[in-house]
Amino acid sequence: SSYEQLCTNYANERLHHFLFHQVFEAGSSEYTAEGIASAIPAVTFPDRSACLDLFMKPKSGLFAIMDRQAAEYLQVDKRGRKKGQQEFNANVSDREASNQLLKVFNRAHDAQSGDASPFYSPSKSKNEINTFNVSHFWGEVSYTVDDFVEKNLDQLSSDFVSVFRGDGSAENPGTDNGFIAGLFSSKTLATEAHPKDDRAVLQAQAPSVPMRAPSMMRPKTGTASRVAKVACVATQFQRALNEMIMSLDDTLPWFVLCIKPNEQARPRSADVRRIQAQVGWFALDDVAKRKVAEFAAVLATGDFCQRYQAVIDQYVAGTQATSDNYTKCQALKTALQLADADMSLGKSKVFLSYAAWRRIDDQVRAIERMELGEKGRRTPHREGELVAYPDPMNASATSYGDQSEAHLMLNAQPPGNNSFSDASLGGGGAQHVRALKGRMFGGGDARSYYSDDDGYQDMAGREGGSEIMSERG
Repeated sequence: SSYEQLCTNYANERLHHFLFHQVFEAGSSEYTAEGIASAIPAVTFPDRSACLDLFMKPKSGLFAIMDRQAAEYLQVDKRGRKKGQQEFNANVSDREASNQLLKVFNRAHDAQSGDASPFYSPSKSKNEINTFNVSHFWGEVSYTVDDFVEKNLDQLSSDFVSVFRGDGSAENPGTDNGFIAGLFSSKTLATEAHPKDDRAVLQAQAPSVPMRAPSMMRPKTGTASRVAKVACVATQFQRALNEMIMSLDDTLPWFVLCIKPNEQARPRSADVRRIQAQVGWFALDDVAKRKVAEFAAVLATGDFCQRYQAVIDQYVAGTQATSDNYTKCQALKTALQLADADMSLGKSKVFLSYAAWRRIDDQVRAIERMELGEKGRRTPHREGELVAYPDPMNASATSYGDQSEAHLMLNAQPPGNNSFSDASLGGGGAQHVRALKGRMFGGGDARSYYSDDDGYQDMAGREGGSEIMSERG
């Protein structure tokens, strides 16, 4: 396989690890801290972190080694080099450079060394020169390093860039075509200038990373340029993939696994062995065991009692106002005959499965619909006054306690009026507003919710993010 295939397979390994982390590990620390770990099935799944270490470790990782070799070629001023034996020599042919790279790969992961990787092995065949093997989750892949050095540098001709950019002089004004000038601007190309003349381009490179970063819910302070200094493709690719994984970790991802029935893409044909192999790659048996119990909603016990007090009063007879929140939650769980997999009470939080949450929350929403409809029918209103009507797409329009006030927004404006005051709302703002999209009014402890179309969304940052986010020591 080629250099491009190595990068693609590394990305597949990262996504495979991210999938396993989200399915088997995400939330485990919270369950343990709340004392409900026994409600979640204990499943042993294959851990391939060591395979990612093969690529990502700062010193012995394959990408780190390629980055050090590229640094020898990208170093403009070589006068500062230390004397003595060097790991790589830039003044050799491409073939010899490939041989140097493979030797360092093999030396870094030799069985005699202390940092050997079980997922790496040098080629043992005399017919396969300049090759090494990596054991991926789908099997062993052989890579040829003949074109690794050239493709890892991926540089543009500095003279070519200088012609189109120009240097501001009459002899070299640069292109007057705005489109072409944009292609060679500092926003699209990474360049390094001469130390004594910043107009003289010594190295140029088209970055391999996207010009736009992945969407982030919490934007970073400041605006940094996406085009960094000249670097090898492996380093750029790893940085871009790190950003993508961190962005995905800030969301609540859904995974779709496509199983190939056969290798020939023939319709109505299934290769049983091929299908079984793919089931094993993604540990679908273990996924099914783990997903027997899945909590869709998490609330603090106080928030739960505040939101669902009407349901508690309906099912639990003789509930005293002085009862503590934990006792109320436990009494409701007993009355509804819910198993631990559907409702678990932690030290400070209530964990609900989707079915249990819908069973409880739908009753509150039914009450809210009736109350909202009655208010809309019996409340007289003047011309131009805001009126709350039942919203079939979002019925959570009445509030339970002060907790929901922060999640309310104006539903409409009277014609010709663009601003409101507390006086214009008549002191009853909750009658003239509707809840935001979520069913669940919550404080910071409400981690997730379903919208009216049953879409699962994330309300707050989750602990226990993917451990392998960047280079590991």
